[in-house]
Amino acid sequence: MKHVRHTFSAGDYNSAKQDYEQTWKTIDEIFYRLCRDYPTHSNRLAVTAKVVIIGRTYATGIERHVSTAGTQGSSISQVVSLFLSHGKKIDRWLASLRQVAAPIASSDIRKILTVHALILKLLSGLTIQSQSARTFVSKYLHFHNPAVPIYDNIADGFLPKLVRLRTNQINAPAHADKTYAAYVSRFAKLYQSAAVQGVSVTVRLLDYYLIWKKENG
Repeated sequence: MKHVRHTFSAGDYNSAKQDYEQTWKTIDEIFYRLCRDYPTHSNRLAVTAKVVIIGRTYATGIERHVSTAGTQGSSISQVVSLFLSHGKKIDRWLASLRQVAAPIASSDIRKILTVHALILKLLSGLTIQSQSARTFVSKYLHFHNPAVPIYDNIADGFLPKLVRLRTNQINAPAHADKTYAAYVSRFAKLYQSAAVQGVSVTVRLLDYYLIWKKENG
C-alpha cells in the first residue's frame, strides 16, 4: 500500500475555522472570560464553575477518573476541594505561565509541560489507580492561558500524520507527561507550518483543525 503523506492545508484550515465559528466560538469565549474574571483558586463557587464547565463540556473524562462517593457530583466536588486546598500553589504555577504566548518557544514548552505535570501529580492522589487526567489538565490550563495546547485523543491520533518527530526533538523536563510532551512538541511545529502559510492561526483553531481533519477524512 502506498504511504500517503499528509501536510497542513490552508484551505482545510479555513474550512475548519468557519465551522468552529458557527459552533464553538461563543462557548469558548464564555470559558475564556470565566477564567479571566476568576483566575485564582480561593473561591469555591468560581473553582466549581471552572471545573464543572470545562470538565463536562469538553468531555475530559475527569469524573470517570475520580472515584465517586455515591452522591451526585461527588467526583467533581473532590477535584474542587483539592484545587481549593492547594489554591495558592496552583495560582503560583499559573502565574509562571503569564508570559507564555503563541507561537510557543522552546522555553515556553518546558514551562507548560512543568505546570501540566505538577497539576497531574496533584490529581493523581484522587484518580483511580493514578489514571492520567492529561486531557482535563491541558484544557483547564488552556482556558487560563490560550497559548497552552489542548490535548485529546482525536487530535493526538491525527497530529503524527502531519508532523514527524524524533525522540531527541522533544524538549521536555524529566517529570513531564511523555504523551503530552510529544503532542506539544509536534503541535508547536505544526503552528509554525500554519503561520508561514499566512493563515490567521491560534492554538484553539489549530486544535479544532486537527479534529476537523480527523472527522472529515
